[in-house]
Amino acid sequence: MAAPRTTITWLLGLVLLALLSVGVATRNQKVGPRATLVALTAFTEQPLGNPWTPHAADAHAATGLRMLADAIAATSPTSPDQVETVRTLARALDVVPPGAVDAEIAHDAFGRVGHVLSVIQTDRAPDKADAAAAVRAAADSVSANRPLNEQRRAVVTFFARSRDLLVSVQ
Repeated sequence: MAAPRTTITWLLGLVLLALLSVGVATRNQKVGPRATLVALTAFTEQPLGNPWTPHAADAHAATGLRMLADAIAATSPTSPDQVETVRTLARALDVVPPGAVDAEIAHDAFGRVGHVLSVIQTDRAPDKADAAAAVRAAADSVSANRPLNEQRRAVVTFFARSRDLLVSVQ
């Protein structure tokens, strides 16, 4: 009986090693704009959990910001500083306790994304100024003074408008 168990253990170890090597090999590969937009679209269309607790709101906003940073980097590699700032703010949302500070961080990050997307829109699709205005308005509608979990509609709208703009400039 010991032989089959040892064989299974070895096979399981080989499978895990193979999966790990695939993960390491693909970790730093660039993802194209199409793939990032597909992921962002899936994110914006998925139903959000109920109740939308303070921790759920922070996690949703941080995940969305990371996806937007990836999409912006793939669409317009000319703004790496802004993209890195958005990623840093997403990490900050992961670690700060829910409350007023998370709303300030989200408000700042959304404003930065709105600015970067406006620049991308101006460069790539000047006729789509209404999309950039919609993103900026959605970013402004997220208050820095109210807890993020009380602003579900505004947060969801911001991510949907950002996705719409990115789709329009592809």
